[in-house]
Amino acid sequence: MVAHITQPNRQIATNIIMLLAGAVVTQAFTLVALLLTARYLGIDAYGQYTASYTLLSQAVILLNFGLDTWLLREGAKSKQLLIQTASDSLLYKLLLAGPWLILVTIVATYLNPEVYLSAIIWVVALGFILQSIGTLIQTVFKSQLHNGITFWLQIVNSGILLLLTWWLTQKNSGLAEFVWARTISLAGMAALGLYFFKQHYVFQPSWGHLRGVIRHSAPFFMAEALSYIYATADVTIIAIWLGKTDVGIYGPVIVLLNAIQIIPTAIHSVMLPVLSRAYHTAPATTRKPALLLIAGLGMIGFGLSSLTFILAEPLINLLYGPAFHQSAVILMLLSPIIGLKNLNFAFGTILTAINRQRDRVMAQTIIAVANVGLNLLIVNKYGVMGVALVYLITEFGLVIGYGSFAWRNSQGFRFLVIR
Repeated sequence: MVAHITQPNRQIATNIIMLLAGAVVTQAFTLVALLLTARYLGIDAYGQYTASYTLLSQAVILLNFGLDTWLLREGAKSKQLLIQTASDSLLYKLLLAGPWLILVTIVATYLNPEVYLSAIIWVVALGFILQSIGTLIQTVFKSQLHNGITFWLQIVNSGILLLLTWWLTQKNSGLAEFVWARTISLAGMAALGLYFFKQHYVFQPSWGHLRGVIRHSAPFFMAEALSYIYATADVTIIAIWLGKTDVGIYGPVIVLLNAIQIIPTAIHSVMLPVLSRAYHTAPATTRKPALLLIAGLGMIGFGLSSLTFILAEPLINLLYGPAFHQSAVILMLLSPIIGLKNLNFAFGTILTAINRQRDRVMAQTIIAVANVGLNLLIVNKYGVMGVALVYLITEFGLVIGYGSFAWRNSQGFRFLVIR
């Protein structure tokens, strides 16, 4: 009996460690590449770089359509279902890729042609198409807890990006060259991912399944769309209303905050299929890992928030240089975001695992609308600091929303400690 319990726990721990290792190395490589890019391009050009990738990260949600999260959940149930779902998801992405690229290029340059340059945006869009393919393949292997392959896919992407970025800083390079470097690195990940998939599975897409795929992934699409809009609307609003210089000041803070999220992201990728499988087979067994997930991520988040607040100014000066000194104040203000996001990762993972995606969407809808509305209301008057404060307030609101829904819907697996 002990061996029966220990082995799955050991497998979970191994997969978390593997994902964390890949995530740490990937984030380290990516962060160094972005730091080199920022230092080389300067505040204004880096503002255009950040604004372009942020806007397209919002638009790529339509291309992904929640398929990766849905696949991560459903793929844990059956290998045959995994292969069919992955094949159908890839077919959807390939069919939409061309029209999506044309549309986002037109819309982006219309919003602010001084920030979103047409010659840059389409290259960024191409990169996101390749990224969408690569992340889909990663999700296939994550759902089966084969994270050794996921590790190498992440390393290839970030490693190529770092090498190309360093090479570009040694010559007379411009914004376009740095964007192409990122797209080439994503192409490497997509190509290697397709190779690994072909070695393990067989693509078997079905035109007749597309409607069902879209219908089943729709709730996940809504959750992701609202989450991305909420998490990145501030950068886009700053880019459109305040311009590239303010994005260049605010962007580095968001890069650092996102880099710090490697731990909850890795844990989420492992625990979602684990909790989903447990809830599907024996709901009562979901309680303990769910509680451990909340407690663990909560403690990690509190520690990282405290360190970030204390080290904000030396961290910005060390990584970005004196030119970005205004970013340090914003980083101090937003340091609690790390702890709040960790809790939201935990509650969000639980809600998805117990098939309460609609509750996630409801909470995210309220918060996303509040976030965008408040930002539009204050951006011209209070600038970047006002936008940062709105981010902090709405993230706290999301904790309350997610937490209350997780509490309410946990009766089936005895999630609550006290009744």
